[in-house]
Formats: sequence, C-alpha cells, structure tokens
Amino acid sequence: MKRTLLINAVTLGVCAQWASAQPLPLVLTKPSLDGNGVMIVWSGGSGPYLIQRKTGLADAAWTDVMTASNSTSAVIPADSDSGFYRLVDATTNSVRAFSTWMAGAAERPVPLTNSASGFGSFFLEGSTLTYRINYTGLSGSPTSAQIYGPAQTGTNGSVLLSLGPIVPGTAGTLAGQLTLNFLEVAYLKLGQVYANIGTASSSSGELRGQIAPIQYIASLRGTNEVPTVQTGGSGTGQFSLVGNQLWYRVSYTNLSSGATAAQIYGPASITQTANAMQSFVSPAGTFGELTGELILTNPQLDALIDGLMYVNVLTPNNVAGEIRGQITLPGLTSGRGQ
Repeated sequence: MKRTLLINAVTLGVCAQWASAQPLPLVLTKPSLDGNGVMIVWSGGSGPYLIQRKTGLADAAWTDVMTASNSTSAVIPADSDSGFYRLVDATTNSVRAFSTWMAGAAERPVPLTNSASGFGSFFLEGSTLTYRINYTGLSGSPTSAQIYGPAQTGTNGSVLLSLGPIVPGTAGTLAGQLTLNFLEVAYLKLGQVYANIGTASSSSGELRGQIAPIQYIASLRGTNEVPTVQTGGSGTGQFSLVGNQLWYRVSYTNLSSGATAAQIYGPASITQTANAMQSFVSPAGTFGELTGELILTNPQLDALIDGLMYVNVLTPNNVAGEIRGQITLPGLTSGRGQ
C-alpha cells in the first residue's frame, strides 16, 4: 500500500534525552521519510538506544518502537500520517520492531489476484505486542483478522491471535495491543507468523503478509561459497526490512582483486546456489562499503524472510563469487562452519 508521511515543522518533531554524565550529548537529526520507512540518525550518547514515537504531540504517552544496541541509525515503519520521535540512551528497555507487507498473492495454498494491499507495524516489548495495520482494496468488509503460525511464507499455520477492532468497509486500520505467550513470542522473533484478513468472498483469507523482523545481518566469507573459495577476503552486511523495502550496508575488504558486482541471490540454503535477484550499487576496489535500498518483489521478500537469500561479491579472479553470506536474523548461523 503506497502511503505518505507528512514531514514538516508541524507534523514531525525531534526530541532527545541524555544523562548529564555523558561527555558527548545525544543528538537526534531530523528523521527522513523514504517510502514505508522513517530513517532515524543520531550521534553521541551511549547505547543501548531506545526510539520512541508519538503520532501527535497531544498523545498522552510515548510508544516504544525499537531498541538499537550500538548503532547510530535505524529504520522504523511509517505507519501513520505524522510522527514525533524521541531517542533515549543507556536504556534498559528491550523493544523489537517488525513489519508486514500484505497482498492477495501471499495467500496459500492458492495465491489470489486482487487489488487488496496492506502494510503494518509491530513492536514487541516483553510479551506485549503493539500493532497497527492499514489495509485497502478488499472486496468487502473484513469478516476476520488474525495472526497465524507457526509457518513460513509458503505454508499455512493455525490461528494464534485475533486482531481488531474490525470496522465495516473495504479499507481501514487495525490497531491495538496483544499479550503473547512464550511460544508466540518465539514464533514472532523467528518470522514464523503472518497476518491474515478474511472477507465474505474469501473467508480463508483475501490479504496476507508475513510479520517479519526489521533487522538482518550477513557474514561474508570465501568458505561460504559453493564450492568453497580460498581467499583472505571477508565482509559484513546490515539490513533493515520495512514492508517490501530493504535498506543495506555491505562492507568488504582484502579481496584478491577489485570487486565487479555485489548482488543478492535466492532462493537457496547455505549449501545451494541460485540466480541473482537484484544488484547493489556498483562496487569497486578490493575494499569498500555499499549503501542503498532495494524494492523487493513478493518472491524475493519470501526468500529473505525464510532465510533463503544470500549476498555474493564477485571479482575477476572469482567470477561466480569470492565472498558470500546468508542473510539471517542476528544470532543465527549465516555460513557453513560458523
């Protein structure tokens, strides 16, 4: 669903808090809108950092939306028409952010061809899940709105939780809070749950989207190539997924020759190879850093969420790839032998 966040002196505010003992004050720059995401950039202070938001300054309380450990930037979902953001350093709060990109084509076992679309944000703090889903283009009023799992993008799960309140109409917003049990929290953190909206004409689901974590990483090595490549080269990747947009920061060093291409491939496990899906900005030299964003197709989005996408950096000495790394959730193994 295409949406717009109003960014100006009236609808977007910036605040910062810091402990007086910090030698460098915490400075939050003006957030910038990019499609379905808001980029938050800051300097100073000490981690972990807590990002908070209000949709209006008159709101009674700030909503915790994400904890960032030692970063200086983060991308969060832009799920409302305006937002005011606050950053707190040295936080003890732990908040994980998720998003969903919903389409009829994501329904299983039979994908649907329709005009329905949706975009949503989810923020998990402890066992409390705060959510907001905007949807449009349904064939009729929703008859059900639920979270299902455990399931990957290509399979169906069981009903875990109900979303609401449901209101009449082909477009609307679902917003509220849920209390999750231990297993539901675990499924959510692994990207193993999805949101599904049913209608009278499609009672099993007209609109579906996997609820995906926002933060992913990759560790690039020659030993991850299939077959293995002997090289002193290495690299890292940091990724933020919001809806169908993927922001990336990929660095590489000590390649045997200058990089000629850097791409994402899939679907493939760590022992398989696949075709290139999209290219990052053009690399150059034996070391460097690539930053930018990609718009993922539904199959590409599925591959990423299911852990079946990898980064590959090519060189003249290794035209099929010199260093490779699976894109995974932080804390999960991203390569063979690691």
